[in-house]
Amino acid sequence: RQKLGMNKGEEGVFRHSGLLKEQLGDKAGALEDLTRALAQAVGIGASKTDKALVVRARSLAASIGLKPDASLQAFRLLWKARIAGDSHGETEALYLIGRLYDEAERPAEALQYYERSSASMLADKARIYEKIGKTNQAEQSYNEALESFKKLDYSRYLNLLRKLRVPKTLSLQ
Repeated sequence: RQKLGMNKGEEGVFRHSGLLKEQLGDKAGALEDLTRALAQAVGIGASKTDKALVVRARSLAASIGLKPDASLQAFRLLWKARIAGDSHGETEALYLIGRLYDEAERPAEALQYYERSSASMLADKARIYEKIGKTNQAEQSYNEALESFKKLDYSRYLNLLRKLRVPKTLSLQ
């Protein structure tokens, strides 16, 4: 769905994916998917099901050892930044989530979010290299970011790949 750009109905897909991951014991993955479903449901409008998802997400966060309110806020920031295309905001949110897992003594999950944050910083760095005219460094940073995202966060990989394939518009200055 993501690769083909089929965004309609993603909220339901992430909701079901989160519930399945929870049943399979992947609580961290379930929390991420459920909060993503919640972020996409905001455009649809709040319902009783969405409120139940908030309760379930809080419960999952607490069972993992995360601070429920802080983790839901961090994931809200992550998905809001992703939807808006704010790579800087996404980098900060990923780092914040990593810190929350780190504080909860969940090193595997913390490392995953720190790595995703690092890959996001590579993309930000490449954008800056582009602005100052260092195209070789920009290309190298983009390639490193793409490789990292391909392994760590496929939807971010696809978003960055689409962005890089869009032809640059000429400025009329």
